[in-house]
Amino acid sequence: REYALKRSKEFSWDKSAKIALEAFEDIKPSNYRVIYDITAEDDLVEKISHYKESEKELAYIAQMISLNIKSTSNLKQFFVDVSEISRIDLKTGIQRVVRAQLIELIKNPPKGYRVEPIYLTNEGGHWHYKYARKFTANILGLDNIGLEDEAIDYYEGDILYAPDLSPMVINAHKADLYKKMKAKNVSINFLVHDILPISNPEFFPEGAKKTHEDWVDAISSVSDNLICVSKSVADELMSYLKSQNKLREDLNITYIHNGADIENSVPTKGLPQDHERVLGLLTSKPSFLMVGTVEPRKGHLQTIKAFEILWQKGLDINL
Repeated sequence: REYALKRSKEFSWDKSAKIALEAFEDIKPSNYRVIYDITAEDDLVEKISHYKESEKELAYIAQMISLNIKSTSNLKQFFVDVSEISRIDLKTGIQRVVRAQLIELIKNPPKGYRVEPIYLTNEGGHWHYKYARKFTANILGLDNIGLEDEAIDYYEGDILYAPDLSPMVINAHKADLYKKMKAKNVSINFLVHDILPISNPEFFPEGAKKTHEDWVDAISSVSDNLICVSKSVADELMSYLKSQNKLREDLNITYIHNGADIENSVPTKGLPQDHERVLGLLTSKPSFLMVGTVEPRKGHLQTIKAFEILWQKGLDINL
């Protein structure tokens, strides 16, 4: 009791605050110095312009300012991660799903939100998201809109939805990007198309299994929701996470079914130049058509071997 009374006389919030400020002043790293000096929003641009910082440091300063200023928009942001499709669009499989969902979301944004396509980058030496302005303009057929791909600002109540499959997520996760977004109460959601590289590694190139395991580990660590494309995939994902002892109690694993609106996935149109020859071959005899990407798990080699047996037996058919 006597010690407590003695300590209470020595302690005050005012004194503690002064000690803390003095300690910060002794450290004086450049980033903290800039943020300490910039106290009025009216002076932000003018004061920052006087500091000769590196691009990485200026990006950090901008991020800190953004995190400490509330959004002035009436609409929250619905981020759609297009990291892979914005770089390489194979126009099949996952890319078709991402493209179709993105266009539908842009046409019909959730109430109270504006849809913002974004992509991952480590430009400047740190992992962050940028607004995919140029990609979005291209996919919507817009020319010369004059918008640049800038680093995103994110605020409480925003939503991140990642329907694309990008290995860059692994490095972004290691750099705590999603941890920072969650700290601002941004809802994080990933679409899981399958875990075939894990369950059937024999169908994929060497290293694909490890990459997919790291990707699943990353998204299961940071997500609020993992959305699978079928109940089967959801069950497989849940079983896998349980087997690895990585199934969080607060992680919601659910599923939706992909749609079948081919027109909305921006398909190719018209016929190829040699269409008359191809159509002539198809109509000349019974023809079998394989539809899908050319990769081991699709069974092309097995099908070709089967048809070679049929052709050897004299069957006049097309594959």
